[in-house]
Amino acid sequence: MHVWRHDPRFPFAEGANVPARDAAPETLLGLMRANGVERTVIIQVIHYRYDNRYLASVLKQYPGLFKGVSRVDPLNPEAPDHVSRLVEEDGFRGVRLSPGADAAGDWIDGPFMLPLWKRCEKLKVPMTILAPISRMPAVGRLVDQCPDLTLVIDHMADCPVNRP
Repeated sequence: MHVWRHDPRFPFAEGANVPARDAAPETLLGLMRANGVERTVIIQVIHYRYDNRYLASVLKQYPGLFKGVSRVDPLNPEAPDHVSRLVEEDGFRGVRLSPGADAAGDWIDGPFMLPLWKRCEKLKVPMTILAPISRMPAVGRLVDQCPDLTLVIDHMADCPVNRP
């Protein structure tokens, strides 16, 4: 699930394509209650890019109801330290990476990935990957080097439903 709010305290990333309506945590809580859901995972929406402050504020406002998955800049060599701060100070419980299929997503094979994955493994923080199936060989190479890391493949790697 994703939440966001048009709020000047938490500006959206430049160039973000943000829907006109908010996806407020209060709306999500109402839907959860109506359906007997006690807790849910909320993932940092791309509208904020790597600024996790809004989601951190939601986690603090509703402790115990949400578990948060952050985003970090995969091209930043300090991303492992950023993850440590997000986990230890803001209570995040996971990290999402989203390498696309085009050349802009080639960072998944870059030098900053293994240290980031190793940090998540050390912190026992799941890594969630939102990537097309064409990126799974690179993901597999990283998984082989991080045997104790919990990995979640989001959206079934966008596998085509019309192919075996």
